[in-house]
Amino acid sequence: MRRFNPDLLRFLPLLVVATTGAPAVAQDPSPLPGKNAALTAPATDGGIRLVFFGNPLTPDSPASEPYRDPADGILCVSPDVFAGLGVIHIIDEKMGKVTFTTPEGTATTSVELRRPPADFPQKGIFVPVMETVEGLGGKCEWDAATSTLYARSVLRNIELVDGKLVLRATLPIRPTITRLAGERKIVIDVPGAEIGSLPKTPDLTLPGVNAVRTGQFSPDCARIVLDLNESRTMVRAESDRVGPVAALLIETETVPERPKRVATRSTGKPNAGKASAPPTMVQSVAFRNISDQRIQFVVKAGRVPVARPTFGRGRLTLDLLNANLNPEAVAALGDIKHPFLKAVQIAARGNAAVQLVLDLTRIVNYSVKPDVNGNLVLDIGMPRGAGGKLAGKLIVVDAGHGGHDPGARGGGFREKDVALAIAMKVAEALRDSGANVLMTRADDFFIPVNERPRIANRAGADFFLAIHADSGDSNRRVNGSTVYYHAYEPNCRALALSIANRLESGIGIRNNGVKTDFVRFPGRPDGSTGGFGFLRGARMVAALVETGFMSNPRDVSLLVKPEVQTKIAQSIVAGLRDYIEGNPDLDTREIRPEAGEMPPPPLAGPADTDTSGDTAAVPGNSSDTEKETAPEGSDANGTVKSL
Repeated sequence: MRRFNPDLLRFLPLLVVATTGAPAVAQDPSPLPGKNAALTAPATDGGIRLVFFGNPLTPDSPASEPYRDPADGILCVSPDVFAGLGVIHIIDEKMGKVTFTTPEGTATTSVELRRPPADFPQKGIFVPVMETVEGLGGKCEWDAATSTLYARSVLRNIELVDGKLVLRATLPIRPTITRLAGERKIVIDVPGAEIGSLPKTPDLTLPGVNAVRTGQFSPDCARIVLDLNESRTMVRAESDRVGPVAALLIETETVPERPKRVATRSTGKPNAGKASAPPTMVQSVAFRNISDQRIQFVVKAGRVPVARPTFGRGRLTLDLLNANLNPEAVAALGDIKHPFLKAVQIAARGNAAVQLVLDLTRIVNYSVKPDVNGNLVLDIGMPRGAGGKLAGKLIVVDAGHGGHDPGARGGGFREKDVALAIAMKVAEALRDSGANVLMTRADDFFIPVNERPRIANRAGADFFLAIHADSGDSNRRVNGSTVYYHAYEPNCRALALSIANRLESGIGIRNNGVKTDFVRFPGRPDGSTGGFGFLRGARMVAALVETGFMSNPRDVSLLVKPEVQTKIAQSIVAGLRDYIEGNPDLDTREIRPEAGEMPPPPLAGPADTDTSGDTAAVPGNSSDTEKETAPEGSDANGTVKSL
């Protein structure tokens, strides 16, 4: 028996999981044209077309093109085309069968193995496409007018699990979430899917939501609508990784209206001459254990205090300014236990400040905001794609530049060669850890920038890692590594922080922490433009590692050494493992703020601070042309980017 090799995914240029498709009507294969109807016509050249979950299947060679078996007119495809859905297949040539299993093990089917006739250009093993799709629980529709076969997933269930809205489908789906501007609605579209037997009004209760409605928005798109009860309801929504089970984190909260500022009679200026408010009293800090993947700390005070969170190397610190501490609040936090937490402390700092310090077992996402009762809520949750083990995850490793594009140069060396050498070592270390790896390039050839995230998107990858080396133009003193994430993507920021933490030790190249890609290319607040094209276009959690500066003689002398390349690769893989599995052994003692010391604004911990001085990192220009590209697959409304 032969088992499918995940590296073959790179040869499937246009296979993705869920976008738009054609109307789902007939499933009867009988309308298919007979033997005399373009039996061997290419799927993209006026003959038979296949649209898998929204995107046309475009084989990269005649040998892998679909064909119609002349014996019975059945349309056949290579079993490799199902790999883009994460479906594993096993070929048993002795029994003449190919067995397919969906990513979550939700469905298994065995179909007859077929081989094209000897005079056909197609070669190798093929399977009946409709029988395979429907055996896995999907649906097929033949459009005779356009000679196109459409394949779709079917929604099976919608429910609430640990505060997440969970959709279950027969085959992988990728929901998109949109808050309609000026309307009290959240729209969740599932392209390339049918609504199935979901009730029109599921019995689900979400804070701030009046009703949940489902329906087939168009024949090619299932839709779920959340009707909000307040126009001022704030929404945080993100979609989990692609798969038959999609977890949607939907949080709603109605924000009180801000009090109007009143002008004084004497000057006509708001609050003129008014003295600073006296410190508020932090009366209590309550812990809420919502689930193993989410916790909250609720600060009750006389008024909502000004809060400054900082996060770095396993420690989350929340500073409450112009506040005093009720001693009873300290005792209330003495007995807290949760998988996220190693230790919790709260203490007064200086004359009028309170500090809540959390030592964590893993990287997390967090937010700080007031609730409707006037309390301050620190919300901590598991990043997207985290949990479980690194083994079994599908990671796309992208070596920057290649072919006619050398990237940055320095000391007689080229960025494209350094990036490929490190990327190959990253792939090797990932495979040694049991992960599945897909490299965008494993040799010296060029791949267009927008095609890089497309490869990952089509494969349904869990993570996307881009490997580069930076340049500071003529400034040879600029040096160090930097990990970039796409702006307004908290999960990507968490991954960047996790990798940057690991790059700090034993490499010899200065660590400049993490930065948003808007430092280089500012864009729209919704993140649909600006930043690096390949980060913006990736639908999964993604990070760009600038391993050092090709323009700095010391950096480049280290970057070209195989032993340093190995250390960098191992650090990147260790950071990814920390993101997924956690790292309870991370030492946080060195970053404890001193009494009375106020840390800088958010995103300014040791792992994500821009350093200063003669050798401080500045925005480089390595592959700026490569990175500054138009967004790929932006949301039609430009409101909320699909994750």
